[in-house]
Parts: sequence; structure tokens; C-alpha cells
Amino acid sequence: RWPLTNRDVELIITSVFSEVYVQSLDQEGRLQVLKLIESILNRFPEVPSQLKHDFVYGYLQIIDGERDPRNLMVIFGLTPRVLR
Repeated sequence: RWPLTNRDVELIITSVFSEVYVQSLDQEGRLQVLKLIESILNRFPEVPSQLKHDFVYGYLQIIDGERDPRNLMVIFGLTPRVLR
């Protein structure tokens, strides 16, 4: 393991938002992306704040059209935190 900086995390999340078409992934892949966002919110809460509207916009793109109940449960837990 090596320590990630806020800049590293920002690059990771912006890359996911811009390069990964999450809706095309299978259920497990979409869940892993949601867990990545959850980890970022837990470990690097300042990064989403720095990205401001770009983070919210990227998050909304990821959750758009989700129908799987397992993923929806994660989304319902994450959304209030993302919007804060």
C-alpha cells in the first residue's frame, strides 16, 4: 500500500466519471463503482467537496437508471452524503 493524496483520489474519481460507462457494467461492476464512491466519501471526504458540482453530476450519471435492488440500497445510503 502507498498513501493516496487528495489529488490522486480526485484523478481516480474524475477518470471513473469520464471514462467508465457504468450503466453498461453488470450488477457487480456497478456495485463496485458505488463502493469506490463510498470509500472515497469515508476516507477522503474533502475530495467530493473540492469537486463540488462535478462530483454530484458524475454521481448522478452513475446512478441514472439503476434498477437492481442491491445497488439501490447502496445508492439510498450514499445519496444524502453526496448531496451534503
